[in-house]
Amino acid sequence: MAQATISLSPAPYFAEGTEAMLQLEAMVDTVGLRNVLYALVHICHEKADHIDANWQDYHLAEAWTREALRLQKAADRVDVGGGAHND
Repeated sequence: MAQATISLSPAPYFAEGTEAMLQLEAMVDTVGLRNVLYALVHICHEKADHIDANWQDYHLAEAWTREALRLQKAADRVDVGGGAHND
């Protein structure tokens, strides 16, 4: 059985200068990179729980959980934690 994967390649939506990229940068400036990553960890876990409970797709839920753990490790290593003044 094929294992579910999550594509992490950048999309044009987040190209330099787009509204989405400017909003993401503003969020990082406001709350800090570490907190943005922790928020993504939470989102990944919520997606995994939702998929497991509602779609019973264990492999996809497991993929979201794996990504949450990877983001958690990355967030734990980030030196820039706070919000403003961390450019």
